[in-house]
Amino acid sequence: RSATAAQLVVAWAGPPPLSRAARLTEPPCFFPTRRFRSGNAPNPMVRYKERFLVARLCAAGPAKLSAAALKRALEEQLVADFGTFGCAQTSRALQVRAFHARSGLLVLRCKREALRQVWAALTFLAKVEQTRVCASVLTVASSRRTCKMKVAQALRKACERTVAENVRQAVLDEALQRAEQALM
Repeated sequence: RSATAAQLVVAWAGPPPLSRAARLTEPPCFFPTRRFRSGNAPNPMVRYKERFLVARLCAAGPAKLSAAALKRALEEQLVADFGTFGCAQTSRALQVRAFHARSGLLVLRCKREALRQVWAALTFLAKVEQTRVCASVLTVASSRRTCKMKVAQALRKACERTVAENVRQAVLDEALQRAEQALM
């Protein structure tokens, strides 16, 4: 049995367009089902785009800061800077991946689209659990591998800085002892 030309056109073009009344009553389909393999599972070929911020956090005095307290303070700062909508956009994928209290290094993971907002909130962060802090972003990485390399570089620099400060303090202490001995 052969199909007529009108049947072929309908089969090729798909169903007829909806009327204006039908378009207004039917809910819009934001996620077409043909793009997903089974149910509502997203396409496995689409990667989650993320960024890692490596930052240095300087606390005033000895403070016991934790990753959970830092995330809570950062979310409060996001609400203060960008409102609840801005916080909701960024905080879902915001994660404190690592925090080293002695060196003050902090690694944050966020969505690529929210990078600037998280960076700004981290820069404006002033207090974490009643402790005054100052944060500065050292670098931004786009993968875990490059983030590890950049954290290693930052730790190396922090160790060099600590050694230099300790040597400088030792030299000053020795000079002070010599001066005291000379005065006696």
